[in-house]
Amino acid sequence: MIREQADREKLSAKYAELLTDLLKFVKIDNGNYKPDIYTIGPRHVAHAAENHSGMLGPATTEAIGCSRCGLPMSKHVFDTVLFVEVTRECTEDDVKKILTPEFGKMLEEDELDGVAFLKGYELIKRPVKA
Repeated sequence: MIREQADREKLSAKYAELLTDLLKFVKIDNGNYKPDIYTIGPRHVAHAAENHSGMLGPATTEAIGCSRCGLPMSKHVFDTVLFVEVTRECTEDDVKKILTPEFGKMLEEDELDGVAFLKGYELIKRPVKA
């Protein structure tokens, strides 16, 4: 789902405040586009100009498929993700103390699909398996 800018800013402020100095809030953004990012091309502009007074909206994005794959906008999906940065060395347990099941429920309530480590993932030390 594409979020309104005000909604995204509100959620960004919420998660920036919730996260600790270990996991720093970076942004909330879309990712994992399937089959690809919907791409608008000249055919879309022409269709909108000829049929919708130049307004490029759902009628056009459904009538004229993606410039990359040909599928309508409704067949394109993506995840809305909380991006974080690991700021210092830590253990998996340190991260799990922050990213708890309750934190996961909060993400779900806010219609966020998950957490992605944008930077610093290599700083998380994992137990050595014998």
